[in-house]
This record gives sequence, structure tokens and C-alpha cells, in this order.
Amino acid sequence: MSAPDDRTMAWMAGWWDDDASLVTYPSSEGSPHNPYQRPGVHLVRESAFYAVGLLERDRSGDRERAARAIGAVLAQQIDRPGSVVHGTWRRAPVEPLPGQKPREWIDYDPNWREFVGTALALALFHEEKLPGELVSDVDAALRKAVEGALARDVAPDYTNIALLCAFLLDWTGERFAEDAWRERGRRLGDAVADAYDAVGAFPEHNSPTYYGVDLYGAALWRERAPSARLRARGAALEEALWRDLARFYHAGLRNLCGPYTRAYGMDMTRYVAGLGTWIAAAVAPENAPTPEPGDAVEHAHDFFAAPLVAALGSRPPDDVRADLTRFGGPHSVEQIIRARPRRVATARLRESAMWGGEDSGGRPIHWQHHPATLHWRSAPLQVGWLRLVCNAPADARADDEGLAITVHTGLDWLRDAEISLWLEIEPLPAGTEPAAPVWNLPGLRLGVSSDPNLAWRMRAEPGAPTRVGTVFAAGAAPERVVLRLRVDPPAA
Repeated sequence: MSAPDDRTMAWMAGWWDDDASLVTYPSSEGSPHNPYQRPGVHLVRESAFYAVGLLERDRSGDRERAARAIGAVLAQQIDRPGSVVHGTWRRAPVEPLPGQKPREWIDYDPNWREFVGTALALALFHEEKLPGELVSDVDAALRKAVEGALARDVAPDYTNIALLCAFLLDWTGERFAEDAWRERGRRLGDAVADAYDAVGAFPEHNSPTYYGVDLYGAALWRERAPSARLRARGAALEEALWRDLARFYHAGLRNLCGPYTRAYGMDMTRYVAGLGTWIAAAVAPENAPTPEPGDAVEHAHDFFAAPLVAALGSRPPDDVRADLTRFGGPHSVEQIIRARPRRVATARLRESAMWGGEDSGGRPIHWQHHPATLHWRSAPLQVGWLRLVCNAPADARADDEGLAITVHTGLDWLRDAEISLWLEIEPLPAGTEPAAPVWNLPGLRLGVSSDPNLAWRMRAEPGAPTRVGTVFAAGAAPERVVLRLRVDPPAA
């Protein structure tokens, strides 16, 4: 454990709005899909994280700023007993208060209870640095958050939030002498840990952003949970997760090999992933899988989790730390993600390329699911990548030659839908012939074939990766499309 990094704290301070006592969205470029991830928008969750960093650092003026930030965060909590929104927080002050029939994820985010609630719990480890009246207000806010969390009853297979919820219930149960809360927290914690132990993986397997939350939750258990059982299980779970992800991590490419159950981006050196902040805290800066902080970094708000990492300590085992620093050599990975219904991830990691696939039996998983992925060294210090993007379920398996992919385009529930099937590639040289059997990419030869033969076409849009693929009109898709990608990286 250590105080948050001065450089990171200075970057966060650059987004502080002294009038609002909140930080703003940390980029000059915003998300086209999320109205609360745009320049100038004040952020509630990230302001709570920043407050923890201020209290951990505790320099002149830090306590006062932290108190102001916490007060501004508390003002955004929704107090509506009996409603599904009770105890959560607005994502931003500009977010309208939910109506009488609130829609989850659209009108409110239930996970802010756990994200903001655990941050407030960490802040109260410094309660002597805060005004007594503010501490009382935080306690009242935590009670509301727990009331809402208990009513929601998050499922243990929603791993990242379940980990945080288990801690929050245990910790607040101890603080407020609510034995029933502590018991619910322990039961939830056991369910999460037992499920991991059964197969050696989380259902949200290989998720660069959510692995960061998973490590945060396990570290909360290990370091701050009142329950001795939760502390022990947190330490064991944390070590097991580090060991599993190390098998998929390529230190030379500074990325986690797919397949990804959930992912926002494909290259952790160009967007901020939660896992990247935990690895960065454990390795030398030149080995960190994170972009440089700036004013136009994709998903930059996840940098605000750095104070939480510092407060709890990033603790990969020594042998894993070595794997996070240097590539240990070519190897293959096969991991059961879930026994029933069965999901299996396979991967191949080589000196200058890695590829992975998931077989989930033709079942849809998540809109962020990437069942077929490829990364390679495209230039010195640069990574190229490919992923399958399709609105039909797909299964993939990695072998020594590349990826075998089956896209289930003929399912009954897709009969009246237009089906798009694309390989999204970065970079793809101009002039590449989509119909050619081999694509010469920078640093890689990629053989591409399909059954039935597809009329490939290329789609390029400004600021977006190039896509090569096809679109089937409603009712025109075959029963399935089988793709074969043969990977031919240069000799090391």
C-alpha cells in the first residue's frame, strides 16, 4: 500500500471544477453513446475515487477538498425508499432523476451503489480527517445504499459488482451492528468464491475493464473486510485471479489475449482498462499496459481508480509479477469458463502474435463479448488487432494455425433480422483486396477463407477501425458460416 502517485493525482486535479466540487469527464473527446462521458460533464463516481486519493495523500488542502467532493457526491444520491433506484447515485448532476418506471442502465445505474459506496467506506478509514457532520451524512448515505443493494440482491455470477457488494454488506454490517447485513455479505462472498473455485474462472472471464473491478473487490476483502473468512477468501481469490490472467497476458504486447467476455477496447496501450491500472502499479512504467494520461484518451475516466489501487495495494505473486514484465515464451491455454451451460476459452500466445477464441455452444453472451480475437506486433512498440463483430452468436477455437470460427446465422430468432458479419481490423492497409485468400497486414500474413464463400466487402469510416465482411438480408443467411483465419507472424 502506498500514497497515490503524484503524477496521477496532478492529472486528476486538472479535471477538478472548484465551483462544483466535482471532477469533470477527463477527455476533450467524448463517447458518442454515453451522455455522461462527454467533455465538461461532472462525474459522481470518479469524484468519490478522487476524494479517497486526497485523503490517502493528506497534503495541505487535501482534507478540505476531499470533504467538499464527498459532500457534492452525497448530494447526488437518490432517496426513494421502495423504488429500484433507492440508494444509488446519479452518474452526473445533469442526469435527470428517474421517473416512476425507471429503466435499468438507461434511466439509472444500480452499480453506483457499490462503486460509490465502497469508495465512501474507504474514505471513512480516514474519518478523523473529515468534519463530524459529514461523517454522519456519509453513514446515512451508506445505509441507503445498502437498503437498495439488499432489495436488488445482485447475483453472484455478476462477478465484479457481487464482489463489491459482499464487502459493502460485511463492512457496513460491522459498522452499524447489523448482523443480518454481515450474514448476507458473507453468503454472497462464499457464492462468488465457490463459483470461481469450481472451474478456476469468473463468468466475466478475460474482461480487461472488469478484471480491474474484480481485483479491487478481492483486495477490499483481503485488506479491509471485518470478516476473517472474507479476508482469507479474498486473498486466495486475488492470487488465483492473478495466476489465471497471467496465462493470457503477453508482456511483450502489453495486452491480455482474448477471447473477452466483456471488453470496451482491444489495445490496453491505447485505452484505459481497469486491469491496466492494477498491472501498472506492480511493474516498471515502461512495462505498464496503459496509455499516457492526456486530454483525449479513450475510457480515461478509469484512471480515477488509481487511488483505490494505491490504498489497497496491487499484489500479484512474485512469479506472476515476472510474467507481467517479460513474455515467458510460446504457450497454449484452455480454460473452462462455465461448466453448465458450457463455455470454454482457448488461446495461443507466440513471440509476436496471440489469438483466442471462445466456444459457448451457440449462445449469445453479452453485447461486449468478443469470441474471436487476434493481436500481433504491427510495428516497433505498436500492436495490431482483429476481432469478430457480428449480431449472430459465434463460437471460436484457437489452434496452432489460427482460429476456427462458426457463426450461427440461421437461428430461428434471427430469421427476420438483417445479419452483419465483420472482421474489424487495425491496421488494414489501403488497397487490401477483401476477396484475396491472404491479407498482408503490417507484421503479419493472414489467410482468410469461409464456407460458404462470402462476397467480402470493405467498410472504412473516419476515426473507426476498418471492417471487412458481409451483410445478409433478412431471411437470406445460410444455416451457419464457417471462417478460418490462418495466422503467419514473422519468425522471432
